[in-house]
Parts: sequence; structure tokens; C-alpha cells
Amino acid sequence: GLSGTPQEFFQSLKSFSNSNQFIRSVQLFEGAKEQNKIYDESFIQSLSKNRREFYFDKGFSDILLDEFEVGYAVDPLLVERLFFPIRNEEGQLIGVSGRRIDQNHKSYKWIHSSDLLKKNILYNLHSAKKYAIINSTLELIVVEGPVDCMRAAQYNKRNVVAVLGHTISDVQKRLLMKNAFRIVLAFDEDEAG
Repeated sequence: GLSGTPQEFFQSLKSFSNSNQFIRSVQLFEGAKEQNKIYDESFIQSLSKNRREFYFDKGFSDILLDEFEVGYAVDPLLVERLFFPIRNEEGQLIGVSGRRIDQNHKSYKWIHSSDLLKKNILYNLHSAKKYAIINSTLELIVVEGPVDCMRAAQYNKRNVVAVLGHTISDVQKRLLMKNAFRIVLAFDEDEAG
């Protein structure tokens, strides 16, 4: 039982692989202004593992891609994307972010569920905070996006969260202060970051 999610949403999740159903499966249902909706876990199972070799040349293994639940689907404009499930602090599914596979395609490099309130979450916090406690450091490292978190995990840095963008909101600052004594910013050295 997941509260607040219409039955129509569950039906659209089952049809996720059909691109004309994609938008319905990630749309905002009116009324979610301050918190993210909780989605059914079957959404993750609906993503395939095709085309994940896109990340192999960056050194990411199938094991790491599984750990971060990376899945493949085609968006409504028939753009192939690798999707990262987005979970809240408790580990509940609240949306997805998808990265375009074709570097030369004109579509956005990243897309996000339309109802995903990025400013209210830190990607990977549900996992990273456990490692911060286990390591007794209570340190969280902040990066820009999911791929940056995976890169850190390659080097056994698992206390890493992402802001899904280039700035840190007040809500994200509060989440960081709540879960860490020490915060390290590790943003890219580009104009966007």
C-alpha cells in the first residue's frame, strides 16, 4: 500500500516500455507541492538492463550499475536513456532521472520525473548516511549527480550524495546538517558547477 498514488499511475508503470506511456508514468499528480510522491517499486523492475555498456568504458561494472539500479528505457521522443531511480532519505522511490545515451542527440542530456522536487532531496542519502555512520566519520561528500556518486563508489567512497544540479537548496542544507558533522563539496570545475 502506497498512499497518495492513483491507480492509473500503477497501470502506466506496467506499460512503461511503451514510449507513449512514459510521460504518464512520471507525471505530476496535482497537489504535490512540498513533498515528493512515493512510487510503486514495480517501476524499477519495468526498466531493462539493455545498453548499460554505455558506462563500461568509464569503468563501471554490472555490479555497480546494479547497486545504483541503473535501467534502460526509451522516452516519448524515442530517445534512448539510462535511468537512475531517485529515492528519499528513507529509501522510498520518488522518481527517476534519465541520461541520454546518444551524445549527439539534440534532446536534453538529463531529464527528471516531472513531479520530482529536486531541491527537496539528496540523491543516494538513504545509502550514504549508513556509510557515514559505519565509518564513524559522519562525513558526507556532496557531488552534482548520480554518475558522480557511482564514480566515488568505484573508489570505495560510499558516503556520497548528489544535489541533482549545480546549487544546494536550503532544504538540502538542512538534510546535510541533520545527517553529517562534516560536509565536503566536490563539484565539477566547469561553468555549470
